[in-house]
Amino acid sequence: MRSTARIMVLIGLLLILVIVPLAAFAQDTPELTETYTAPDGSIVFQYPEGWTINTAIGEGAVTLINDEALLTDETDGVPEGMLLMNFIAPASAAELGIEDGMTPLEALIGLLEDDTLTGEEIEFEIGGNTVQGAIIENSIGDALLLVVPFSKEDTAFVLVIAASGALNNFETEVVAITATFKAGIVCTVSAGRAVNLRSGPGTNNAQQGTLTPNEAYYANAQTTGSDGFVWWRLTESGAWVRSDVVEESGDCDLLSEPDAATDTKATTGTTTTTTGDDILFTDDFESSTSLLLLDVSGDPQIVDDDGNRVLRISGNEASSLITGSEWTDYDVSMRVKFTQNADIAAIMGIRYSDAGAYVAYLSTTTNRVGLAYLLLPGTFNLLADARAGLIAGQWYDVRLRAEGTRIELYFGDSLSSWITSRQLDQGTIFFIAPPGAQFYVDDIVVRDLSK
Repeated sequence: MRSTARIMVLIGLLLILVIVPLAAFAQDTPELTETYTAPDGSIVFQYPEGWTINTAIGEGAVTLINDEALLTDETDGVPEGMLLMNFIAPASAAELGIEDGMTPLEALIGLLEDDTLTGEEIEFEIGGNTVQGAIIENSIGDALLLVVPFSKEDTAFVLVIAASGALNNFETEVVAITATFKAGIVCTVSAGRAVNLRSGPGTNNAQQGTLTPNEAYYANAQTTGSDGFVWWRLTESGAWVRSDVVEESGDCDLLSEPDAATDTKATTGTTTTTTGDDILFTDDFESSTSLLLLDVSGDPQIVDDDGNRVLRISGNEASSLITGSEWTDYDVSMRVKFTQNADIAAIMGIRYSDAGAYVAYLSTTTNRVGLAYLLLPGTFNLLADARAGLIAGQWYDVRLRAEGTRIELYFGDSLSSWITSRQLDQGTIFFIAPPGAQFYVDDIVVRDLSK
């Protein structure tokens, strides 16, 4: 987010995506079974199973949507049954044009860029905090802005949007979810030169790439390594960097020690075993054909890469489909290398129907990887993403995991992005290289998670 126009982009994006109307939610207290934590740690909250996270609006903000059907249709206005909750981190307030001393009503009118609106100011207790708020009505429906204070004198915001007159239908959900909203710790590290990253906190651990000079990276844990130095764990890759070779910014000293339950490297490393009863499909492309490979368009080919045979997916929407309609809970690991860059360098499908698909995407232009909904034949709705350094000519480990309503993307050794979905449950893998892009795929292994 860079200006007040950003929130209008957010509102516009969310309003053109939708929508199959829902019945009004019951007023029983919802069960909050899912937790969202922003990659930089700035936003944390819990929400009900089946709701959808959208992080496409930029750093420091995230949108929670009560029905993913709004990703697959288009309509104007906000229909009955739809609810959007936009969580805005404390550091983003100034970028949104919210100034010190503004009342919630003034801030809300400013966000919606309409100084002719009037509304109602409210105040109540949520999660032990006194929360100020304001409600207004305009052409998109009803909007509620909650100003949520935190103990370290930071203020965060929750912008709620519903159909005209429908906010009361969601009072229970809004209060329950907002009560779990926390402003997390934000820590970044950077270096003026290339410094080594390690697979663990200590120089005795294997090297895991280097830190790009003069670029800030988020850290989510700290510990004292075997060498006696403090080490920071990077959010994007799960790799570790020693504190004395970087400059840190933010609340890094407040980061906690990792443990076996939360250490992404300990829990999300790519499995390489390719035998067992749980294997649904595997191919290293050393033979000339793949029995489950179906050319959909273009000309995907098995080619030689320095003595290693790989699947090549090239541009002009060339794609390759590996079918698995009976797959429900499964995990896909593979290696990917870019040989020709474009804005979106690679798209990999994980759930599929005749109308659309959930896909992972890797962008070499923005250096981000994430999950999206691909509304066939070509509408691309970004749902969640994270930063990752992508370089042509280098192999990357990628995992896609679909289990129950949860879809996860792992990049390297860490969980990069995840969403929840009730809409699609048919398993499939397909690859798309948009025009101008080309990439190689190798060592695909699909495992059945139900066994």
